[in-house]
This record gives sequence, structure tokens and C-alpha cells, in this order.
Amino acid sequence: MIDVVLLPGRDRSVRRRHPWVLSGAVARVEGEAAPGAWVRVCSAEGEALGFGHWSPASQIRVRLLGFGKDAPDDGLVADRIAQAVARRVADPLLADTDAVRLVNGEGDGLPGLVADRYGELVVVRLSTAGMDARRALVADALREATGAAAGFERPDAAAARREGMAAQQAPLWGDPPGAPLGIHERGRRYLVDATGGQKTGFYLDQRDARDLVQRLASGRRVLDLFAYTGGFSIAAGRAGARHVTTVDLARPAVAAACDHWALNGLDPAAHEGVT
Repeated sequence: MIDVVLLPGRDRSVRRRHPWVLSGAVARVEGEAAPGAWVRVCSAEGEALGFGHWSPASQIRVRLLGFGKDAPDDGLVADRIAQAVARRVADPLLADTDAVRLVNGEGDGLPGLVADRYGELVVVRLSTAGMDARRALVADALREATGAAAGFERPDAAAARREGMAAQQAPLWGDPPGAPLGIHERGRRYLVDATGGQKTGFYLDQRDARDLVQRLASGRRVLDLFAYTGGFSIAAGRAGARHVTTVDLARPAVAAACDHWALNGLDPAAHEGVT
């Protein structure tokens, strides 16, 4: 195990269980670790504080996955993926949708890993050297935990540059996605472009906000700015908004919003798409 030794007085954040070790906190590295390898983080006095993935090209040198003196292994990554998926399956707040964020990076103790499920497809983004080095393990764990028919990796070009790794877009298992995928969310219907859309294809983190718009929009005129594919527009339309205007710089996004309006059986006279 390679040791990453911190400068005197720079161990407070690790002791408070912050999952990042920044380059400016590192005094020296005792040994030579490959990008993504497990390393042990030690205080200036030699006390073992935690273990994480090494990112020599990044300003965040170590992403910590464990704290204390007991060294984990890659089984920890697979176990945490299984636990994250199980939490979502059991969460009543995620009922009535087939589109869910399964893994949310540090929030699930898995820095550098995001996985979103759209029906029978899991879309994955690997944004650290540690997760990039464990691509096959991540794919196997997600496949086993979800039973989904296919998994697909979307690139994060900015993160890849920061980490000094290649950005990849390719199937992880099963067939690559073809036409946009249909999903449902609280009665709303959308089409997701998993290969060319923003992020992993859709903004799943805005589900509760879309619910709020649907509760408030009845009888109102609604302007949806920076709308992407019209997630909020559809929520307003289904609420019975008097008129909805969807605005985005990208013509394909506005065209998709208009398709969503028709997909949900809403009155075409009550919607305008603007670029």
C-alpha cells in the first residue's frame, strides 16, 4: 500500500471525514502508485487516517472511500453500488417512475461514479481515475444489482481532462441505445437521448421541482427558460396551464420539448417552442 503523507496541520478535513485530499495538503508520496490505485492517507506523524483512490493528475489527489486504519479493497466498491441501488428500490419517494439516479458520487460513498437508470438502460459516468480503473467492476456490479438489459458509458470530457484520462462513450453491457428511450415520471412521459443529450440524457435531480410546478401551474401562463427538452413545460401542461412557452438556445432540445407535448396528449394550441 502506497502512503500519501500530509503536511503538518493539513489533516483536519480528513479527520472530519471530508472525502477529498487536495494537492496542497500532500507533503510526499512514499512509493509509486498508478492512477486509480488504492493509497493510504497518513498524517505528518504517520497515523493512518483513511484509504482512497489516487489521482496524480488532478488537484484532488485522493478521493477517500474509507476512514481509519483498516484497508478496504475493490469489494467495497461493489458492495456500495449494491447498497445504493437497494436504497432507491425501497424508497417510497421514488415510486411511480422508471427513471432514477442509482448512484450519486460522494453521496453514496463512491466518488467519481454516477449511474442513472432509464427503464432497462443504465447510463454511467466515470469522472475519476479511481472509477475509470474499475470500469469492468462497476459494470458488473451495476448489472448484477439492477438486472437491467443494457449499460452505457457517457463521457465527462471536463473531468477526463482534469484526471488525465481518456473520455469514453461505449456500451458496458448489452446493446447500445438507439432511438430515444421513453420514460414515465409521476404520469408525465418523456423521451431521453442517452447517447447525445445533456448529462446522462435527462435532469433526474429536478423531479421534485417538476412535481411542484405541476401543483402550481393550473390556469397560469408559464415561461420555461433554459428549458432543455421541456421537463417543466410538460409538468405545467399536465397541470392545466393556460399556455406554456418553452425557450432554449438548442433547436433540437426545443423540438424534443414539442414532441414531449404531443406525447403527453396536450393541446398544441397551448404550447409554443422558441429558440
